[in-house]
Amino acid sequence: MEMSEPLRVLIVEDTPSDADLIVRELRRTGFAPEWVRVDTEPEYLDRLHSGLDIILSDYQMPQFSGPRALEILKKVGLEVPFIILSGAIGEDLAVEAMKQGASDYLLKDRLARLGPAVRLALAQSRMEKMRAITESALRQSEERLKLALSSSHMGVWEWDAKANSVFCSPECCEIFGEHSLSGDYNVLFKYLPEEDAAGVKSAFLEALTSQTDHSAEFRIVRPDGVVRWISNQGRATYGKDGRPARMIGTTQDITDRKQLEEQYRQSQKMEAIGQLASGVAHDFNNLLTVIQGNASMLTTREVDTAELHDHVEQIIQASERAAGLTRQLLLFSRKQIMQPTNLDLNEVTGNMTRMLQRIVGEDIALQADYAQGLPPIHADPGMIEQILLNLAVNSRDAMPIGGQLTISTSTEVLDETQAKQHRETAPGTYACLSVSDTGCGIPPEILPRIFEPFFTTKEVGKGTGLGLATVYAIVRQHRGSISIESVPGQGTTFRIYFPETRSSAPKAVAPSGGTLFDGTETILLVEDEPALKMIVASVLTQCGYTVLTAISGVKALEVWREHREKIHLLMTDMVMPGGISGRELATRLTTDKPGLKVIYTSGYSAELAGKGLALHEGVNFLQKPWGMKRLKRTVREALDRV
Repeated sequence: MEMSEPLRVLIVEDTPSDADLIVRELRRTGFAPEWVRVDTEPEYLDRLHSGLDIILSDYQMPQFSGPRALEILKKVGLEVPFIILSGAIGEDLAVEAMKQGASDYLLKDRLARLGPAVRLALAQSRMEKMRAITESALRQSEERLKLALSSSHMGVWEWDAKANSVFCSPECCEIFGEHSLSGDYNVLFKYLPEEDAAGVKSAFLEALTSQTDHSAEFRIVRPDGVVRWISNQGRATYGKDGRPARMIGTTQDITDRKQLEEQYRQSQKMEAIGQLASGVAHDFNNLLTVIQGNASMLTTREVDTAELHDHVEQIIQASERAAGLTRQLLLFSRKQIMQPTNLDLNEVTGNMTRMLQRIVGEDIALQADYAQGLPPIHADPGMIEQILLNLAVNSRDAMPIGGQLTISTSTEVLDETQAKQHRETAPGTYACLSVSDTGCGIPPEILPRIFEPFFTTKEVGKGTGLGLATVYAIVRQHRGSISIESVPGQGTTFRIYFPETRSSAPKAVAPSGGTLFDGTETILLVEDEPALKMIVASVLTQCGYTVLTAISGVKALEVWREHREKIHLLMTDMVMPGGISGRELATRLTTDKPGLKVIYTSGYSAELAGKGLALHEGVNFLQKPWGMKRLKRTVREALDRV
């Protein structure tokens, strides 16, 4: 039986049943929690100690709050990961909590993310502690440069200025990959790449002439061809005439540290790009909705020439392609809404495969091989289709003169040893999706970078560098893993592992594509983008609705007070200026009039815009940009829903 991972956790929660749910979820995801629940500041202070692994806190309680608990944690100086769990926390509050140092924030109705979020927070905490320990060790080594250190990780060298000779300890020779090292001071720089040698030598001589400590980090190429990073530290002694007599120093292999630092920089870059992607997508989607709305209206009117109609169609197609790019940006930044359901991977793959032949072209043979009896998975079918599309397009581009694309499924059972080969993957049963091609393959030196955002080997204008980054983001959102095998000139195989689900939740029913009906009801439209507000109001008015508009939550309340009785539906943007968000506005109005129907809209994804709300695309949420047909259908269905 697999051993559970011990976890010392402090739960800041005023509702005992919620604390029990949290503990149950931790146990389900492989932890053995040792936990205590508190809900007041004195209790929190009494239980706060350095032995904790993590703190899980509600955001708002009658006698205490998550932000206050986080503030106290920072003041006492404890480095304990802190995750906020809330039933209802707005976007602004969540972002502010992250700025104040929270590791993550989750909604209580999405506790399935708790296990992965805790593991990620613990891993980040360990990385920070490792970085601090490494920096502390380096500072201590600099303070003890006068001592001859001997250890398996550090070599000692001594340069005699009078004889211009260098002595290197066996450990130092081992770092350089030699049995022995001797000669003048150039021995210390013998294995530097040519482009680095001049700068490092100059720093060494400058330290001698200025009577300061020598400190340098540089690459070496050992005789066996292995590239390593080393750190040289040295301190010189001087004669009565002021000239250097000797320098004693250490050489340390810091390759592992450099790799960790590179990983940390990469994680920071990924986070920054993700935040940028979400912000750009919000503004960009507003503009795209205006373009699509105006273009769609033009196509419904009589035009003088066929050429004008063709131009309008091109506008619509271009805006749809741009909308697809913003969806990829949101997926990459892990802000895209997931609507998972229990599904059969064969069914989703089979439906998509029938469309892929037209995408890859006739010169590529498409072969499908589906294993019977696949375990069910809990996944978003649209995102699975996105994975298939991105990988198929990637394979097509790798086979410019044709070839074979093979899509297959299989059941894979990973034991502990096999699971360790896949990042953050637990042993168990998986449904595996494989996409193989006979294309040009990927060079080994490029393989480590293929999932980086905006990294592409394609010509300018032929690739965004988001395709495989998007695939990676989707796989991680589904708690899966991805592996790749590639041989230049022979082809590439991607294997994606989706964990088996044991949930008995029913499959989601796709919304019907029924007739779009007009109406005569009154709609309150709240949108701060004037052009978007105008086009939406125009479309709905043409459908027969009476449309009242407002540019902010404050203005909407004024309209509501005057027309409350005749308003049937509120359609509001989630993020607006003026101090009242779309969510707060809807809460006020539905409290005043319980039968009021609400549709939320946002250029952000529903996951980011509607924390704590059950938002569903095409039901009570419209992700910008939307087509006018989808707008009409969603409004009609919202009004008709009991």
